[in-house]
Order: sequence, then structure tokens, then C-alpha cells
Amino acid sequence: MIQILYIILIMKRVTYISHFAKTLTKEEINQIGEISVRNNQRDGLTGVLFTYKNIFYQIIEGPEDKLDARLEKILQDPRHRDIYILKVEKNIPERKYSN
Repeated sequence: MIQILYIILIMKRVTYISHFAKTLTKEEINQIGEISVRNNQRDGLTGVLFTYKNIFYQIIEGPEDKLDARLEKILQDPRHRDIYILKVEKNIPERKYSN
């Protein structure tokens, strides 16, 4: 008898905004984006990051454990201040941002 193991991937989506702790150049913002893409691919996270004036606006989604670990890093990141979690969605069935 062949047993099939199904892994249920519990995903989560978080939307937050934060202010830049200091003024960032376009080059610094681009570098943040490049590093984030690499880290997110490694951890199975997807989403979108916008900046406007001195504000980050991000929607990030993926496996709950990986997302929670990333949020902890964001909360400790000295480039952010006044982080506001706008929305938390748990047990999402599919991604809005596939890549």
C-alpha cells in the first residue's frame, strides 16, 4: 500500500506601513528591493513593496512561520520607525502575488 502525505500549507498575508527612520537614496531603496527579492524567494514569500516620500507600504504573504520570522526582522530593522500593521489575513487559500 502506498501512503501519500499531503502537506497543508497554511499561508498568511500581512499589510503594513512604516516611516523611513532616515532619508534613503533611490540606490538604497533599490538595494533593499533586490535583497528582499532574494530573501523572499529563498523563504517562499511573495508580495509587493512600495515607497512614497518617506513611507514604506508592504503586503507580504507566504507560509505563516516564515512570514512571522520576516516580520520580526522588519520590526527590528533600524531603517523602519512607526510600524503599523494595517491588516493580517490568516489561512489564505491562495496568493495574490505569485512572484
